[in-house]
Amino acid sequence: MIHLPKAVMTAAVYAGELGGTAVVCKGTMDGIDGEVALKISRHSSGQRRMYWEGELDKSKQLSEVLPNVAAYHSMVEVEGNEIFPSFGMEAIHGFPILDRNIGCLGAREFNGMLTEKAARQLRTNLETAVQAGWNPSDVQYFLLLEGQSLNGREHQGGDIILFDFASWNKVTGQIEYDVSKPVERLSQYMKK
Repeated sequence: MIHLPKAVMTAAVYAGELGGTAVVCKGTMDGIDGEVALKISRHSSGQRRMYWEGELDKSKQLSEVLPNVAAYHSMVEVEGNEIFPSFGMEAIHGFPILDRNIGCLGAREFNGMLTEKAARQLRTNLETAVQAGWNPSDVQYFLLLEGQSLNGREHQGGDIILFDFASWNKVTGQIEYDVSKPVERLSQYMKK
């Protein structure tokens, strides 16, 4: 039996997000100082564990390539429960934006933090991913509401941090991904 680092939830839901396949909570985990985000599957099959391990692996690979990504730690056992696969990552202090529903977001008060810099960062990160052989899909990111050190890099309020790479795939050959579409959707949202 594999012994995973232990993790403890400290708040029910992190950043107000409930995803379709997971719940993300604030917590702590063995071997990591300070708060972490714990992504806990809503499903308990062996297939789901393999999916989760694949997502964690993709996330670790992308955190080495992209400048605006949090560090992903490891699979964890949350409060002694091995039934639901889970992993720990750096906690991101910001507002989550999902490209697939950005048009549905209401007017938000970001105190001027959502700027062209965020759109440039999104473009640069997506272009870097494509150049490294990744096909981005279901693009998700946080808008940082304050400065934060993530993945060994210092970021400012208003920076974007990409997360949730479950749908991204590493490919060989030509990638047909159009980086301009999610950047344009973000730019249109900024004009609201």
